[in-house]
Amino acid sequence: MLDNPVLAGAVLGGLGGLIRAIVGVWKSRNRGRPFKAGYFFVTVAVAVLIGIGLGISLDGTAYMKLTAFLGGYGGTDFLEGLGHATKILKEK
Repeated sequence: MLDNPVLAGAVLGGLGGLIRAIVGVWKSRNRGRPFKAGYFFVTVAVAVLIGIGLGISLDGTAYMKLTAFLGGYGGTDFLEGLGHATKILKEK
C-alpha cells in the first residue's frame, strides 16, 4: 500500500502530525485551554504536506518512511516554534 512515495509521505507525515496534534490537545486540556479545531486540522494538513515533500525528495531511500513520519511530527513542531519566535502566532 505504501509503495508510492507521495502516498506514503502523505499518510506517514499526516500520522506524525496527528500524533503531534493529539499531544498538543492533551497538553492544552491539562492547562485548561479550549480545543481549537481549526488549529488542529491545520497542524495535520501541514504535516501531510511535509510528508509528501519528504516522500518525493527521498523516494527510493531506506529511511523515507521513517523520515516522512518524523518530519510530519517534528516539522509542525518546528514551524509552530518559528511562528512564536517571530510573533506570527500568539503565545500560549
